[in-house]
Amino acid sequence: MATAGVTLPPDTYPKSRGSGAAEEFLLDVPLKHALSEYIRRTGASLPVFVELFRDQTAEDYRPNKNLVPAVLDDLCKGYRHLDQLHEIVREGVQVRLQDPPPRQLQRPPNHGSARDRINVLRKNIRKEQDSWRCLVLDMDLLELWPEIVISPFGVVDKGGEDSSVSGRTIHDLSYPEGTSTKRALQDPTTLSAMRSLPRQFEQSVFVPVPKSS
Repeated sequence: MATAGVTLPPDTYPKSRGSGAAEEFLLDVPLKHALSEYIRRTGASLPVFVELFRDQTAEDYRPNKNLVPAVLDDLCKGYRHLDQLHEIVREGVQVRLQDPPPRQLQRPPNHGSARDRINVLRKNIRKEQDSWRCLVLDMDLLELWPEIVISPFGVVDKGGEDSSVSGRTIHDLSYPEGTSTKRALQDPTTLSAMRSLPRQFEQSVFVPVPKSS
């Protein structure tokens, strides 16, 4: 990012301000602005920026660094599709579409539950943002990446916890009839084949990778 004149801010931005009933949860705004400014200055496409975000390099292009080939070999020894699993680990799942998905002309608003409990929604998104599991960017980047589909958020109660500070985030990924990504696949049987993965692979191949210092 330094080549674009952008510096990542320190991870010291407060998670909230105020206390008690007045506590307001916060997104990491400096990080959001820094990542967004890098995209503006470089004109990076969405796929290119996601590769950067996932630390995908020519030497190690794995989209998910928690998928470890050696662990895969051990857990799935003898599995007849092991070579295909290794290809997925190395390169991700390659999706081929019959037609490009239609552009979203109207951006839907969040569900009422998210608007009513925006504080809880911010808290949940900040957790994912701090873990680098999601991108939080400025809205104007939709002009640079018009292929993005906006899906509404919702918030539902989480067990018996206090609904004013806790809730489960729901991401509504519904599409108008006939326009879903699955409908556009050249080979819809791919999804069915993926469900046949060995159960031990599904349960155990995701292992934690320590962060570099």
